[in-house]
Amino acid sequence: MTYTYESHIWSEEEALKFYNTVLRHLKPDEADFFCVAARKKYMSPASAAACRLGDTCMMGKTVLKEHNGRKFLSKLHQLDASLDWFLSLDDTPLPRSCMCIYMNLNHTSVPKAVLDFKKELAEYDFEFSMATLRNTSDAQAVGKLAGIHNRLLKAFQDPKNRVDEWTDIDMDIAKTVDAAALRQVVYGLEKSRFLLPVIETQGGYHVLISRSEISTVNKALAFLYSGNEMKRHALTVERILNALRAHCQACGTEVKEISVNQNRMVPLPGTMQNGFPVRMHI
Repeated sequence: MTYTYESHIWSEEEALKFYNTVLRHLKPDEADFFCVAARKKYMSPASAAACRLGDTCMMGKTVLKEHNGRKFLSKLHQLDASLDWFLSLDDTPLPRSCMCIYMNLNHTSVPKAVLDFKKELAEYDFEFSMATLRNTSDAQAVGKLAGIHNRLLKAFQDPKNRVDEWTDIDMDIAKTVDAAALRQVVYGLEKSRFLLPVIETQGGYHVLISRSEISTVNKALAFLYSGNEMKRHALTVERILNALRAHCQACGTEVKEISVNQNRMVPLPGTMQNGFPVRMHI
């Protein structure tokens, strides 16, 4: 039997542009991570009623242990081809249309992820041992151990185990302003140009702030200003966020929310989000 599917990947080039721009400089003790999010809000009322699913369910968790564009695309296509086979919490097939591929903005520190996993494993082992000593069958403890592989993958996904390089200003706004205008707002703060990717999604934009890029700008500003004057000119995430918020207000743009994305995962450029082609502007 031959199976066909409608791919969620609209541009390999766009996906590679994000991968090679944002996730460059992978160290030997680091890894990258992407997965699928099944979003209930992208389902039809009939589909939502037919299955048991929370607001968002993360599946297809994938770890990349080296920076390699060909392997990245291979893993991405493997995940894409599997989207028709994911099940809800009550084993109902999920529609491909409700899924979006997300990727971590920052590399995962493998030692941190493994340490996190070991702590969790020790707790599970203790619960299981106590059940054995009581000569009882602790179904919860056994179930945790049976799903331990998923806990390891969650450790790679967890923001606290990542390298702190990129901060994401998530702008859930109407598209009455474009990515170029947002970039000019940031560049205009100190008349400085630096790497500033902006990801355009169905619901707005993700403005990506690089810690190392901002540090370079501030070192240059330190030669021009000192003391309290430097504090007024220093580029910070908070200053950039406030400038973007003020720009949207001045333009009369409808704003649902502008905030720092704490999980630092974004829809992967080059893939589809509820029928919208996600792209990155640099």
